[in-house]
Amino acid sequence: MTRFNIRTKGEDCALYVDGSLLVSGSWGAFDALAQAMRRIVRGVSTYEADRGVEMRADVNGVVLSIGRWSSAATLEEFAALAQGIHTAARTAESQNNDVLNQQVADGALLARARLPFGLSDNPRVKDEIGKVAATDSTLRRAIPFTNAAKIPGVPRVRHVSNGETLKILHAQHAQMRKELYGQAS
Repeated sequence: MTRFNIRTKGEDCALYVDGSLLVSGSWGAFDALAQAMRRIVRGVSTYEADRGVEMRADVNGVVLSIGRWSSAATLEEFAALAQGIHTAARTAESQNNDVLNQQVADGALLARARLPFGLSDNPRVKDEIGKVAATDSTLRRAIPFTNAAKIPGVPRVRHVSNGETLKILHAQHAQMRKELYGQAS
């Protein structure tokens, strides 16, 4: 049985087969490979080839060829490998400085606008977002506010019943009326 291992180091990914390095490259190349693999899994394509990697779907499964190495796999195994490559590419992407800088810039803008969600759960990124939101002179001039909002993490969906929703909306409405008119409703 062939054993695949996918590793990331910084912004790069590597695919190992039975302990030997088969292919390595940037997270973008691995993500493109995962997209091609997903097209085959979904049945959109029966043949994909790029940079020495060939994939061919047939009745029994998928044949994956990288350089001189070749192996056949069932569609389920191939789909699992595609998911693993995609996950590794996303992990490596999160280490990319351009992506991190964009997350910080976007998060600082959201924090200045007091929008209640973040773009990362990484504490370093959240701290940097807070620093940029508080110190960036362009953002301070464009969106002034008196005190910095707490930088939240990635939002989670929570089920709220209709009764709870009405209570929340009523409390928010009462607070707004109090702020506008100076009296409780």
